Amino acid sequence: MCGIFGIIGKSKNFSSEVNKLVNFASRRGKDSSGILTYKNFYKIYKADFDIKKLKSKCDLKNLNLIIGIGRLITNGNIDNQPLVNSGSAIFHNGIIINDKKLFELEKIKKFSEINSEIILSIANKYIQDHKIK
Repeated sequence: MCGIFGIIGKSKNFSSEVNKLVNFASRRGKDSSGILTYKNFYKIYKADFDIKKLKSKCDLKNLNLIIGIGRLITNGNIDNQPLVNSGSAIFHNGIIINDKKLFELEKIKKFSEINSEIILSIANKYIQDHKIK
């Protein structure tokens, strides 16, 4: 399974905390990785390698938010998390075995191989159907 972590704060250098969390996340999944940061704008980093290596490629100074995942691939070998669609992003740990059936029932078009996509797609459909901003 995957290792997911996050830190929310106000413009602090989280490097020692991030290092610890990245090490824990790496133990849970080394196949792919993703990091989402916020400092005046959102930035997403994705890779098909371990999160320890990805972390070294990210600007992690003075952030207000960081969310990361070390992923053990169960399906979707070409798609990495975080999954992004319609201005929303998702990090998910687990396997959804009925995602294809849910896409059919909800009449939603699938755009990736990752089964986690169904969570994001249903949330976006709900937001659109209920005109939530």
